[in-house]
Amino acid sequence: MKVIDYSRLVFMGTPDFAVPALKMLLENREQVLAVFTQPDRPKGRGRHLAQSPVKETALAHGLPIVQPDSLKDPVVRESLSAYRADLFIVVAYGQILPQDVLDIPAWGSINIHASLLPKFRGAAPIASRTANSLALRANSALAIPCSPVAVTSSASNPSA
Repeated sequence: MKVIDYSRLVFMGTPDFAVPALKMLLENREQVLAVFTQPDRPKGRGRHLAQSPVKETALAHGLPIVQPDSLKDPVVRESLSAYRADLFIVVAYGQILPQDVLDIPAWGSINIHASLLPKFRGAAPIASRTANSLALRANSALAIPCSPVAVTSSASNPSA
């Protein structure tokens, strides 16, 4: 059996949901070359700029952070290409990745989604699942551009 070494990774994520995946990569001593996350945004009554949870985690681990306004910018694509990543790990990044960005890493990209795909896709997949009274909690992992694979956990499924 051939073992594939995905040694050079770029992580893309923004909210709390993405933090455990980044931490797992770091705990497994994967080589995370850079973390791409959404730009800091005004938050709260005072509208002070707030960092994303992924950015806070990346800062705590001394990782390079990139916060582009758009992945469609040719300068951003050149920056991504310069990392020479084997794989992109994408978890709730907050933007649809253009095909030319998905084509950059040698081994492709993996997208971890917060619900079963394609049923509960969109901006609020967890809220959609709850509104439809679905008790099963699950995530989907996609090897882009392949089909989704549902990943469930009995620990997170109260009915199991």
